[in-house]
Amino acid sequence: IRMLKELRTLTSESSGPAGPRVLFCEAGTGTGKTLAYLGHAIDELKAHPKHRVMVAAPTFTLFQQIGNELARFGKDAPTAVYLAGQSEWVSETAIKALIDEGEQIPPDQAEAVRAWARTGGDGSRPRWSVGALLQVVPGFALSDDVTVVQRLDDDDRGWKAYQEQFQHASSARLVVLSHLMLAHLVKYRLMLQLRAIKGDDTIHESAQEWIAMPPEQREERLH
Repeated sequence: IRMLKELRTLTSESSGPAGPRVLFCEAGTGTGKTLAYLGHAIDELKAHPKHRVMVAAPTFTLFQQIGNELARFGKDAPTAVYLAGQSEWVSETAIKALIDEGEQIPPDQAEAVRAWARTGGDGSRPRWSVGALLQVVPGFALSDDVTVVQRLDDDDRGWKAYQEQFQHASSARLVVLSHLMLAHLVKYRLMLQLRAIKGDDTIHESAQEWIAMPPEQREERLH
């Protein structure tokens, strides 16, 4: 409850002269952190129809937890899109190739993995994710060998699921993404900005001014 109050206070102050602000919170497991920030996110999305919310989490396992918590809000919950890198998606063709080799996977696991792939995943969201596969076959030790990085062709259903997430995310108001994907998107945006300003005289002059600046003055500017 205190976290939710802090978030609401922060939002109400963010339009003031200080501009946007950042809140760092820390709390133990099971204390309701996810519910607090999702509740605040839903309030924000209702109050500001053009706003979007992005939530960064390290693994698909946490994506699933976020999805479960989001479902508790019922009809008030916005549809979330889960955005992750290639290492978090399972390749249909890589699975088939690995099972056909018939040496590395125990027979019971091979059958469970084959059944999972036949149905296009087990119906969980997101489909074709490594997390969804490991829920069905918890002891599967070769998940790194069946990601879409190892796919045999681009008609692979897992590869298509990886690509489709970007289309869905472009119009979604709530996006849950991995830390790695967030870093990748930030890097991509910075690269586009750098290309846009290449050859800009103002930028060149600012760079020369920075180079000529004494180190202690640079440190002050950075802070």
